[in-house]
Amino acid sequence: MFERLTEGARRTIFFSRYEASQLGSPEITPEHLLLGLLREAKVLLGDFLPAHRGEDIRRQIEEQSPPAGEKLSTSVDMPLSSASKKVLDRAAEEADRLKDATIGNEHLFLGLLGLVGEERYPATEILRGYGLELTKVRGEIEQAAYDVRHRWDKGWRAKLADHKASPWRPAAAPAFEDIPRGEGGRWGGGLIRKTEAFGRLFHWERRQCEPEDKLVERSSGRVALYTGGPFDPKKFDRVDRGWTHYHCAICWRDLFDPRDPNASAAWTNGLDRLCDRCYAAFVQRGE
Repeated sequence: MFERLTEGARRTIFFSRYEASQLGSPEITPEHLLLGLLREAKVLLGDFLPAHRGEDIRRQIEEQSPPAGEKLSTSVDMPLSSASKKVLDRAAEEADRLKDATIGNEHLFLGLLGLVGEERYPATEILRGYGLELTKVRGEIEQAAYDVRHRWDKGWRAKLADHKASPWRPAAAPAFEDIPRGEGGRWGGGLIRKTEAFGRLFHWERRQCEPEDKLVERSSGRVALYTGGPFDPKKFDRVDRGWTHYHCAICWRDLFDPRDPNASAAWTNGLDRLCDRCYAAFVQRGE
């Protein structure tokens, strides 16, 4: 299941593990997952919770949690509680319901709301205390998913003939949390408006994605785009034309075709890049 988690959902798990360690818990509970969501998915929860309720929720969780034990090191292995495993199972079911290949923070949120059983789950009770019910929230998320995919696919079909995109690239709609940058937008509820604002703010030109020089850290193998500044040759190796990590700023699609670099083109404002599909759906449609 963990391989289905989006980067945002994995960060939520990481933050949940941190919250659990700070409270001296030997395992990650649904309450820690909720605290993790409050850290990672602020825009998502902000669409459903009253403003500035993060600290109130934290206080409620701390009041209802067992007495805090000694803080644990973040290097100590910490398992998910049985209830948290149920949350992930429910999140997977919600993703399947929406026909999403990945499990994002919106699915974790629904998983928390759908947590039921003989046990008492404070995280779920706290959310329901703010008037959040699974059916209503699920309906809003399903509508947002439909609106985004419909808009994205419609724009692509209308403009596909204008730009010959490489057929090998996957045609999966973007995950909500992977559509960032536009006025801080990372959630489908305001996704179309925020993404359009991002697209219309700039002048876009279609250019080739040319390989550029990169730096490789010797100790870890991690890479970075070389921008021409000074670097420590003892720690980094410079590789000429080794940087080909070009991605669409909206759907994160890989824009560089290793089999045909000459076909690797995208719309750019000089910094960000958009694939043909997202440009047609969110920028060109509004021109």
